[in-house]
Amino acid sequence: MEIDVYLRVVRRWIWLMLLMAIVAAGASYVLVLRQPNIYVAQADLLVGPGIANPASDLNVLRTSTEVMNTYVEFAKTRNIMQQVIDDLRLDIGPVNLAGMITVTPGTTTQVLNVAVRSGDQKQAIAIANSMAKALVRLYSDTAADGSPNSVGELTARAKELRAAIATSQAQIGQFESDLKAAIEARNNPAVTEQENKIKQLEEQLAAPTDPVLAKRIQDRQTRIQQLELSLKSTVNIDARRLILDELAREDGQLTAEKNQVNDARRLILEQLAQERNRLTSMQTALTQQQNQVLTQLTLERTQLTDAQRNLAALDATLQNSLSRNITLIDPAVTAPPEAGRGTLIVLFAAVGGLVLGLTLGFALESGDDSVRTPEQLAHATGVQVWGSIGRPTELLRPGPYGQMLTAPNDWRIAEAFRLLCMKLTPSGSSDVCSLLVTNFEPGEPSAQVASNLAITLTRAGKRVVLIDADLRHPTLGTLFHLENKEGLAHWLANGSRDPKLWPVEWAPGLSVLPVGATNGGPTQELVWPRIEDLIRRVQAQADMLIVAGPALSASADSFFLASHLGGVIAVAQKGRSRRKLAAETVENLRSLGIQVMGLILTDGEKPRFKSLPLPEPRPVQGPEKLPLSSSLKSHRSEPSKDIVIATFGTIVAPRSSAAAAGSSGDEESD
Repeated sequence: MEIDVYLRVVRRWIWLMLLMAIVAAGASYVLVLRQPNIYVAQADLLVGPGIANPASDLNVLRTSTEVMNTYVEFAKTRNIMQQVIDDLRLDIGPVNLAGMITVTPGTTTQVLNVAVRSGDQKQAIAIANSMAKALVRLYSDTAADGSPNSVGELTARAKELRAAIATSQAQIGQFESDLKAAIEARNNPAVTEQENKIKQLEEQLAAPTDPVLAKRIQDRQTRIQQLELSLKSTVNIDARRLILDELAREDGQLTAEKNQVNDARRLILEQLAQERNRLTSMQTALTQQQNQVLTQLTLERTQLTDAQRNLAALDATLQNSLSRNITLIDPAVTAPPEAGRGTLIVLFAAVGGLVLGLTLGFALESGDDSVRTPEQLAHATGVQVWGSIGRPTELLRPGPYGQMLTAPNDWRIAEAFRLLCMKLTPSGSSDVCSLLVTNFEPGEPSAQVASNLAITLTRAGKRVVLIDADLRHPTLGTLFHLENKEGLAHWLANGSRDPKLWPVEWAPGLSVLPVGATNGGPTQELVWPRIEDLIRRVQAQADMLIVAGPALSASADSFFLASHLGGVIAVAQKGRSRRKLAAETVENLRSLGIQVMGLILTDGEKPRFKSLPLPEPRPVQGPEKLPLSSSLKSHRSEPSKDIVIATFGTIVAPRSSAAAAGSSGDEESD
């Protein structure tokens, strides 16, 4: 997991982090001790009208808070600094003085705090009070009208305007009531009665003439027509005279009756005109009264609007004057020494040192190309890491009850090789398998890993031949006490028959071919033409062939040997092997068609956990078989599988060769 990688880096470079933290804390502590005492004098000013002022409201208080920030900016100007310098006759510049002064506005109050830090206690007090007075003078010089009672006069004028506005609002209410009454007066009983009279007269005027009188007029008109006809048909003078007399009489009566009808209509018209004039007079009076009230209402509303406008302007002026008001409420009297921040500074310095050490650790770690974890090795090479094993300096030997033992009786190493053995051979397989165990870089781990792997395979019932092919740095002869025995060097130089294999008595089934004594002859030149014959002869006598070869980076022999074997198990050394070199070596092996079956990471550090007790001993009837599950193919071109990282065993502390020899002797006697 990613967090594990980070934790490993932290554990590795914790000494650097602690060293940087100690150095940073010590340096900051020395600097703090050398700092002189600083005295702090404070003066408080009130910006705005204050809580007790009757003219203050929420808007004024809010504006005062905003104006307070303006005073803070003014306090930093060169003009204010110069006023303080001139007032106290200070021998410092405005910039240096500004560095001594801190003006802080209140976050929830209207109080402006002026703090002065100085090495001179009296000077700090004097500067704080002079600074406060300079800010007060700034308000006095920029007041609206310059008079000391301007705020009081503005307040009184505002009070008068509010009273006038209240009076105008009352009169407007009265006028509105009068206007409403004048509008309602149009519907009073007198006007309604007058309108009813006019309506009745209009109905009388529109009504037809009296039926009796109309009948008489109609009859007389008919009689006149008859007389006129008779007059036209009569020739007798006397008869005509009589008809004319009667016609004149009928005509006079008709005229009288018509005049009677006209007189009645004229009388109605005269009454109607009189009533209409009376109604018009009443409506005119009501309209004049309504207009008068409306005129007074309009005038009063205009006066109210003017008063409200004047009051708004006056309130703005008053609010501006109140919000800009600044008063010294608490002058500086004492200047106590500033509270020490040495502990906090040292603490911050230590934390900064830790962070710097951690940063340097990660930077060094990113530039470190050495292999530290199985994950790094697998990622660099793209090959499966079979396990991470503590570097064994002794061989796994059987105990009195058949269990595998190491020098400190730590059975974890044995279990690691048992699991590694399971990856190499399938259960019941009779194929002869061959592999090369070698280092990426020169060292001993590959010979030790090959030896313990061979010993573990013999316990699984395999016949194993172990060959030491590192002619320059032979190791197996020392591990198995075969230093002076005939070995590979002799066979390469002189032999034509099968090589001399030396059995290991305490590991039945295991035969070792050490390098043996070399006489400085050209044995290296004989490896190339004869190695294939050697492998063929040895495979005829074993189930498994394990060759411990020289380092891949130091000799081409390992590449040549690997090309004649089934595959390669490369051993990397923690903190020594390089990821770039490992990746290039694996790529070279693959380019030659050599199968890299797996990688092993050896750890030469001490165990990081306590040893667990061994299981209870039990008798065994015969050689114990290991459950084997995976096979080693001799086909060299098979590609490597995906990376699967496992951790086997732990770390065994190294022991000297003499101690190893004594231990092996004790175990053989057991």
